[in-house]
Amino acid sequence: MPKWRITTGTQRFNMGLDADVIIPVTTSTDQTYIMAVVALRTCQASTSARVWAVINNSPDSTLRKRLVQQCLMLGIRVIHWPHPFSLTKIFNCGFDNTKGEYIAFGTSDVIYYANWFENIIELWKEHPEYYCLVNYSFDDLLNPCTKMHLQPERRIVDTGNPSSGVTIFRRDNCFRWDEKFTLWEMDADLTYYLRDHKLKAGYCLNARCDHLVSCVKD
Repeated sequence: MPKWRITTGTQRFNMGLDADVIIPVTTSTDQTYIMAVVALRTCQASTSARVWAVINNSPDSTLRKRLVQQCLMLGIRVIHWPHPFSLTKIFNCGFDNTKGEYIAFGTSDVIYYANWFENIIELWKEHPEYYCLVNYSFDDLLNPCTKMHLQPERRIVDTGNPSSGVTIFRRDNCFRWDEKFTLWEMDADLTYYLRDHKLKAGYCLNARCDHLVSCVKD
């Protein structure tokens, strides 16, 4: 049995930015299913990059099938991941199965706003010294960039901790996630990697993606 398999629908895919967005998805409840659908739909509608859903096995096969149908209808490529959920392994799988000049590692609990990826690439071409870039995000107190109190504008703010929903790399950097870390400790690992190799990262204040869990209240 192969490690994973790829499914594509009949809808014509976006042709534009030579880039890929990897979104890991696991759907165990109606709530996580709805969040994933919002993330995938807004991501597909917000960028001309290729969007990939890496769908993990779910205890509820009905939700999983519905999610795959949503992706195929929207023209989102699907990678079926039959192993225990691991962000780092899924991200590396996404890297291995895509070929775009840029690659964005996202999550399925995010709302993606118009042209976030294109805006990041535009700034990056003007400031090629950065190793990786991230979006800005408003939290539930309407503070951008993890409470940095900055106004959205067309510029990059340096950070030692590039964790804001989506992390973007150039493919030729060949960055791979350390698979010893399976969940959010991978963010700290990236921070140490940047520090040890004296690499620059930054928030792009012209590219917005919000976490659903922190910006939507009951």
